[in-house]
Amino acid sequence: MDFVKIFHSVLGDEQKHDSIIGAISATNSTFLATQSLDSNEERYLEVFFEENNAEKPQAIYYAIMDFWAKIEPYIWNFPSEELKQFQIIKIIQNLEIIRQVKLLNYIIDHETPEHIYALQKLADSIEDMPDKKFMIEMTVDGDIKALYSLKHFDEQCYHAYRDFILQRLSMLLKSRGEIVVAAGKDKIYEYLIDDYKWEVTVSNKQNIIEKDQEATRRGLIRGFVSSDLW
Repeated sequence: MDFVKIFHSVLGDEQKHDSIIGAISATNSTFLATQSLDSNEERYLEVFFEENNAEKPQAIYYAIMDFWAKIEPYIWNFPSEELKQFQIIKIIQNLEIIRQVKLLNYIIDHETPEHIYALQKLADSIEDMPDKKFMIEMTVDGDIKALYSLKHFDEQCYHAYRDFILQRLSMLLKSRGEIVVAAGKDKIYEYLIDDYKWEVTVSNKQNIIEKDQEATRRGLIRGFVSSDLW
């Protein structure tokens, strides 16, 4: 089923909020007419993956993820409550949660104990900051690559977005990178990371406090919009 085609055929050239919601609603209705799903992980694995294996997506998985890629530029800053009325979006969220858990578990299973320890220490350093706000991943040229909310970066209150950020930190530890963390009272901390080690300094990049909208989009995960995570 081509859900992108259905969405586009209903939306046409419209860009208005109500038109976008209407096109999503039409696509959702078509999806529900072809699928009968209970809200549990076992059923998701059965329908969207071969042999109940999250590493083997079926065609229906790619179809709804293509649909998300199509609608995301339109809806990333819509109220999350408005979007939760659509079963197709709730399912995309649940599939992404399954995927994030799988990806982080893969890292944990294949990295050395020393590297996992370094990842945990880096995560703890960020998590323990009072009133942490957001984390910015910088490019080698000093531009903003992506901006991640730290609202859910809490080991005691699990959220799949934490797994996503841990994956990004793991990638940075493997190479060389820079992150900037904003915390309470407009404090900015700069982490320079290289080969599983890092240095933390108080940064003077106060101008980076203002959120970059496109960087915020790049820091989201599939199925989730800004108001889910901020």
